[in-house]
Amino acid sequence: MGLNSIYESHEIDIPVLLDKDEMFLRLDTRLNDSNDDGIYLYLKSFATMTDDFTIFAFLYEDDIHILWKLTNNDTPFSDLNELDANVINFYKINKDEYLSKLKIIENKLLTFE
Repeated sequence: MGLNSIYESHEIDIPVLLDKDEMFLRLDTRLNDSNDDGIYLYLKSFATMTDDFTIFAFLYEDDIHILWKLTNNDTPFSDLNELDANVINFYKINKDEYLSKLKIIENKLLTFE
């Protein structure tokens, strides 16, 4: 399951910035550096619909940090089309708490009828 890739996020190799926009820009800039294969440890893509997003996730001080931005407002999903593609979103969760929630989701999917 793609959500496991978030749980398996790697420790970040650069200083963590408190400003989410600046942190996203720093990671996004690294995507354009053909010599920086390390950025792919943080770039997440786990389903077709995530092609409409740039998603980064990394581990810092036992918390998973997730930064994402919509890259395309022309999707089959009306709720995504209404989002501002200039807004960078941020979510932080303790790694153990994430695993607990992930197990709940997996159990619900396994018992889905």
